[in-house]
Amino acid sequence: MPEPPPTPRSPRIEDLANKGVPSRGTPAINTPPDTRVTFVRLEAAVAIGMVTMSSAPLFPLLYAPTTLDAAEVVWMRYLWLPVYAATVFFAAWHFRALRRAAPAFIPTVVLFGFAAASLSWSIEPDITLRRIEALAFNSLLSLYLAARFGWRDLARIVAAAMAILAVGSWVMCVGFPRLGIHQAANAGAWRGVWPEKNELGFVMAVGAQASVACALLDARWRRAWLASALLCAALVVLSRSGTAIICLVGSIALAIGLASSRRHPIRAIGVAFFGGSLVLALAFMTALDLPWMLELIGKDPTLTGRTEVWAAVAHRVADRPILGYGYEAFWHNLFGPALLVRHEAQWAVPSAHNGWLEILLELGWVGAILAAAYVALTLWTVMRRLFVRTDGFWAIMYVAAFVASSLSESEIEKQNSLEWILFATISIKLLADLLASPVAAALRSMRPDGPMAAPPTRPSAPAPAARR
Repeated sequence: MPEPPPTPRSPRIEDLANKGVPSRGTPAINTPPDTRVTFVRLEAAVAIGMVTMSSAPLFPLLYAPTTLDAAEVVWMRYLWLPVYAATVFFAAWHFRALRRAAPAFIPTVVLFGFAAASLSWSIEPDITLRRIEALAFNSLLSLYLAARFGWRDLARIVAAAMAILAVGSWVMCVGFPRLGIHQAANAGAWRGVWPEKNELGFVMAVGAQASVACALLDARWRRAWLASALLCAALVVLSRSGTAIICLVGSIALAIGLASSRRHPIRAIGVAFFGGSLVLALAFMTALDLPWMLELIGKDPTLTGRTEVWAAVAHRVADRPILGYGYEAFWHNLFGPALLVRHEAQWAVPSAHNGWLEILLELGWVGAILAAAYVALTLWTVMRRLFVRTDGFWAIMYVAAFVASSLSESEIEKQNSLEWILFATISIKLLADLLASPVAAALRSMRPDGPMAAPPTRPSAPAPAARR
């Protein structure tokens, strides 16, 4: 069986970082020109900027602090135009790489397509249309990041972007505490450059994960990456976000356990036993005394009012269970069905505070099943590379944290959401790696038109006529 030709790819950052000057005794024929190296580095810097902007820092806090939905401030939507323009430019520049990753993009397109179809039954079609347009650019950005950068580069880009946001949050909280620290509700909790403490908590948890992954991969800059991880972890603690703290501690412990098991396979049994025992013990203690467990992590039995919101949301889901109210259409009419939820909860509820309930509200059970299949596919692909260290275990850390946070935050298929953009990027890249694996190549080669197909039979020549 002939080996398939190697798949061409775009140059990685680490491939071109030190190739501007040829080494001694090496001909400069294949050395990339300086302009190409500069372009690659510029592209990486722009990617860091796009990831930074995707977290929507500072702007809602400064210009729409009292608005239920800051994204509806008209001029603020223009702040995303540079990100969209850069996404389209680099996606077109690397069209071939994106085309090779297109099969892995199909599940994302299916999920997006159903959200776009909800425009036909949305209770707020104008809002749904604008949010669908934003989600389309976000999906293209995820495809570009997954197709253009390797796992190592992705971790570095995310870690660098989160380090910038961490420094900005420290400056905001220390230099401008009235803006960076909650003053009324959640008084004393840090929120950094975001309007809410949970956003600071989860984004900084992502930064700590990516920095730890880079520390595992890059021995030269290990101390710098560990310092960045500590900077982000401190902000997670100061945010007082219970979900973010649990996600951070659990994901870092998972990475340490996987790294230890990879070096010493015999330890994998002990790590699995210890982890399983800990999960069972926590489950038993939660079932035995839930209020005490919640109090242990600083939560009341209502999970800071979430259970009341969930009950009110469930009543509205029952009114339109199959297709929902339309993508991003439920909360933006002050006199629509959201008013009933706010009346029951007795406060201005901005979201369902649960990713799955939010999907049920917007897209019904059909959308929830599609989203669950998408998340399940991502979990399956990430578990297949459980002990692969090419990304410093960043993918599995992030996927675990995202799935856990989806139980208390509404970030599943959210437009202009860094959390969803990164999850979709990881999902696309994992599936692309799976489709490019030798097993998948062997299965493709067994198709009727593959290289192992039987050669076409030539028609037999007519028998010569017998001589008389």
